Amino acid sequence: MRAFDYEGGRGGKGMTLINPYNFVPLKNEPDRTEWTKDPIKRHKIHMHHRLSKDTYSGHLILRFHTITPVFIPSYSQGDVCGTKDEPRTFKRFHRRGEAPIIPGTSIRGMIRSVFEALTNSCMVLFAETYGSNCYRASNYKRGECNSQNGLCLACSVFGTILGDDLPFQGKVRFSDAIGKKTDLESREWILRELSAPKPEHRIPFYAVDGSSPGSGPRGRKFYFHHNPKKVSNKNYITQVEHNKRNRKILEHLKAGSSLSSAMDFQGLTEEELGALVYALELEYKIVENNGERHIEPILAHKIGMGKPLGLGSVSILITGGNIEKGSVRYRSLEPQAAQDLRAQIEDLRKKAPEPSGHLRDLLSLSKYKQGDIKYPGLWFTNPANKKKPLGTRGEFEGTVAQVPETESDAPVSTAKAPLGKPPSGLPPDQKAVWLKEIYGKRLVFVDTEGKKVERRINDFQAKRGLLEAGKWYVLKGTKSVWPLKKQ
Repeated sequence: MRAFDYEGGRGGKGMTLINPYNFVPLKNEPDRTEWTKDPIKRHKIHMHHRLSKDTYSGHLILRFHTITPVFIPSYSQGDVCGTKDEPRTFKRFHRRGEAPIIPGTSIRGMIRSVFEALTNSCMVLFAETYGSNCYRASNYKRGECNSQNGLCLACSVFGTILGDDLPFQGKVRFSDAIGKKTDLESREWILRELSAPKPEHRIPFYAVDGSSPGSGPRGRKFYFHHNPKKVSNKNYITQVEHNKRNRKILEHLKAGSSLSSAMDFQGLTEEELGALVYALELEYKIVENNGERHIEPILAHKIGMGKPLGLGSVSILITGGNIEKGSVRYRSLEPQAAQDLRAQIEDLRKKAPEPSGHLRDLLSLSKYKQGDIKYPGLWFTNPANKKKPLGTRGEFEGTVAQVPETESDAPVSTAKAPLGKPPSGLPPDQKAVWLKEIYGKRLVFVDTEGKKVERRINDFQAKRGLLEAGKWYVLKGTKSVWPLKKQ
């Protein structure tokens, strides 16, 4: 079986088509430390009651660099218009005063996801969502940590809670990442249509065996990084009409922005801290330019909305702070020398587990060089493909009957006015509309009151050959569109 390739599109002939997401396969059951209901024994195991001489504590200053635009919406009153059944508009980026911020809670979740995959920890989020419904299975044993099976490395570092049965405070805390007002860009962007994950509808993608949810989840889901130059092009992330199936944003954080954050930690073992600093900075290389040395990321994180479209790629660098053993951290509040801190970080990184090839592939900033990262479009129209799993590196496999259609802001055909008179005497649940614009996947109609109505071309229930811009049609219900001669 070969990787699916196609003619046309942005990638050109022979370009491999890659799904926007893939999975880090699951390993064996996580290694867990004992959890005991005896508070004295519990504190001794997890070191919350004192700073052991063998554990690390400290404060690290973090610099975030946005590689592609980032959007984290503000949900303050008046910043969001519309409901889930109406066109929704997000007016402002999340902020503190006038400064844009990436909330510390979002940073924590992003880092924990990488940390879990790196350390073969439990899957708390998956267990809470999919683990209890479509992936309910007797052989699915990667549920969250509890008082019976103990704590995995991620729960030990970031904490977990299961009612009164397992209250465990994490050992790390992230502050908000704060940028500058000038980092914000204001304009109208209409994001291409996205929806919530539907593992029950994409069993070949989400299930281990590609056919049954009972086989368990395929792994930990991450989104690939797109070509930053294409993500910055507004034509890549927008479409013309705003409807209830897409989202409009009026402000985002520009690519190339720099934000400052911090992380405090206490009582981490060498293994935990090594994995944590790797999960923060991931991998990079030193590049010399005009005699100056620069750090260039090789792997990066994803955060915020629009990740399948390429938004949200960020890198993190530790730029200062202190790392001390035991209670030494309280002997001085002076910052650690930069060269000493960097040497210590590099030494700790060597203690981190070796990341899998799948994790590296999913976090790679050069993934787009392997193919065109996008949802499959007409790939699913071929019945032979509906039950095919993704390739090991996220590529679609098999062949398609048609060349995938590409969407752009330029319509295939347009009309300035309808031909003939609108139909009359229609039932109350129908309306007359004339076809103004035809796009690769969308039809834009105008009703008798001059309001635009948009429909997907796949929803058209007559023959596609009958579509003609400038002619009258009848709109029935939410999807059906009929030519006049059907009346």
